[in-house]
Amino acid sequence: MADQRISEQQLQALDEADEYSLRHHSSEVALLIESYREVCAELVELAIAHIACQLSIAENIQLRGKAESLRKNAERYLWLRDKSEALHSFYLSTPIWMTGVRFRQEDVDRSIDEAIAIGEKADA
Repeated sequence: MADQRISEQQLQALDEADEYSLRHHSSEVALLIESYREVCAELVELAIAHIACQLSIAENIQLRGKAESLRKNAERYLWLRDKSEALHSFYLSTPIWMTGVRFRQEDVDRSIDEAIAIGEKADA
């Protein structure tokens, strides 16, 4: 049976091989580690940019809805202002046809929207 022990000379040869490997490959390993860190940093930046973009899109959608609501209210106001009855030179009154409308926001808005639509059809 062969002797399985490692001689001092063999141990020294292994140590020298390890040292050589470390000397010659450590700079490559360091470069790989640095590249990995840079890629990770770029991924974090991209993830943050993606989240910011998604928030901007959601905010944009929300603001468009708000702008549409404000536009519709402005349209109602201008229509009501232009169609109001001038009973006195100092103030305007609601049109006579609104006499039966309950003055809840949704009833007034609906009545004005219907009157605008009828006027648009008549103008077309």
